[in-house]
Amino acid sequence: MRSVPARRNNHFFKHLSNILTSKLFRNEDTAKAAFKGFLHSKTNDFYIFGIMKLVNCEENCVEL
Repeated sequence: MRSVPARRNNHFFKHLSNILTSKLFRNEDTAKAAFKGFLHSKTNDFYIFGIMKLVNCEENCVEL
């Protein structure tokens, strides 16, 4: 069986990183609030697109 390197899906994390760049959180509650704000700012289409990318990646891995 051939080893296939894990593929990373950066759809979610790329956007999260863009939002959090250069932010300084003084406490855990502030960080949690920023993360929740990020989650609520995205549309359903954002999440659907990201999930579909994962499905396509998984299908490609299974075919190998």
